[in-house]
Amino acid sequence: MNILEKNIILISSMSKAEKRGFKLLYDSDNQNKAYLLLFDLIEQNITHSFETIDEAFKDLTHKNITTASNYLYSLILKYLIYENASKSLKITLFHQIERAKILFDRKLIDEGFEELQKAYQQAKLYEDEVMQLLILRTKIRFHEKLDFTRISEQELASLQMKQLSLTKKNRIIDQHNFLYNTLRHRINHKGYITSLEKKEAFNDLIISELYLSGNDSAVGFEEEKLHLLFQSTYFLETGNTLSAIRNYKTLIELFEANTHLLLSPPVYYLNALEGIIQTLLNARLYNELESFLKKIRTLDQEIYPTDFRLHIKYLDYTTRLTLCLAQGKLTAIEPLNNDFQNSLLDKQDSLPPNEQIHIYILQAATYIYNNNFKEARKILSNSVTKYKVFQKQPLFKLLRLLHLLIKAYNEDINYISNEIISIRHQSKGETLNPIESITLKFAKEYPLPKQKHQQELLWNKYEAKIAKALTDKYSQKTLTLFDFTLYIKSQILNIPIKNLLETT
Repeated sequence: MNILEKNIILISSMSKAEKRGFKLLYDSDNQNKAYLLLFDLIEQNITHSFETIDEAFKDLTHKNITTASNYLYSLILKYLIYENASKSLKITLFHQIERAKILFDRKLIDEGFEELQKAYQQAKLYEDEVMQLLILRTKIRFHEKLDFTRISEQELASLQMKQLSLTKKNRIIDQHNFLYNTLRHRINHKGYITSLEKKEAFNDLIISELYLSGNDSAVGFEEEKLHLLFQSTYFLETGNTLSAIRNYKTLIELFEANTHLLLSPPVYYLNALEGIIQTLLNARLYNELESFLKKIRTLDQEIYPTDFRLHIKYLDYTTRLTLCLAQGKLTAIEPLNNDFQNSLLDKQDSLPPNEQIHIYILQAATYIYNNNFKEARKILSNSVTKYKVFQKQPLFKLLRLLHLLIKAYNEDINYISNEIISIRHQSKGETLNPIESITLKFAKEYPLPKQKHQQELLWNKYEAKIAKALTDKYSQKTLTLFDFTLYIKSQILNIPIKNLLETT
């Protein structure tokens, strides 16, 4: 990655406030304006190619872009470090500890201890166990240097017991982190939990987590947060809707009762809101969605980084689009797309691959629901080719299933046969959920019967299979973004999906 590409990534991640602050800080630098000009060019052409920026810079300055890029890169990093330092509790506390050491070493002993006490109170207020531990160790070292002349044995024992207690607490938090991160890693690399067999592969984690939580006698914010994150994520992935909703609601209440402990930006709080929205969508419980979307929108603040704000826009858009499709409100989709065109859709390439795939699936579904198979085919064909390298992503399988149905609709028999073999091979060692299995079987039914009585016979055959599949909780997630059952009914009976939606 060249230096210009690094600058583009850095600038695209900066918030509006950070960009404005950077310009104000260096605007008085009249000696070297080339790097400021480059900053403006990147900001204005963030979605354009590197070549576009390079050519524009040469036309305006006739200077080497590499020199300006190197200088700009170092200044942006310097500025961001400075900005982060002013907001970081840890850095503030480190400075206080250093002040305490300087005061103590210069024989201002009482002032040194006072500075440490202030730092300790701050660390305790924000439940930063790591910094509390560091401050206590520093305090004990001060007493060591004074040969313990200013502390009783009972006070020393109390300090050391606090130190041991914090060490144990940190170890428990690390164990919680280990289990939660392992859970997320398995889901990301092994795919969503779509069968009882896959659920059993997570048994070791759930048992370890329950044991750890049951043996933690002094639960603080961090342990409770990680416990609820683990439990809610696990229940979401295993289709246990009621437990997932209960845990997510408890987690959100915990965050909102401890706003001073939230990170900046509040990524875990956003994760909790995202989790409960996904659970409600999977369970088709739509009434509560808007209240959680409102909470998400309040996090779209100028002080937060661009990628965090873009993720908020993504969640808002995909949730509302999913809701439009599920409720048959197809006329509301075009205004929705217009609302998000500038803020999200024009910047779609800046999203992570799984989020890009998610949007393309919903957009293809929109065309299919409107009986526009030509546009759906364009989106799906381009997406399958573009994201093939990410085929282990759970959403990619859904993308392939949709593309398979479009190919079946066009009666591309050779493609259908090869793709079904490929999908089954890709899923080797995993059980396809019932909806996935029905979809693969249905793709082989083409060409579909034209006569009405034959259509009804075929639909009766699939209706029974679908009714049974819908009782399987692992199939619900597959139907959240695209209703394969409705599509199959539409195709067999030759009724447009939008007409079926009007009757449901």
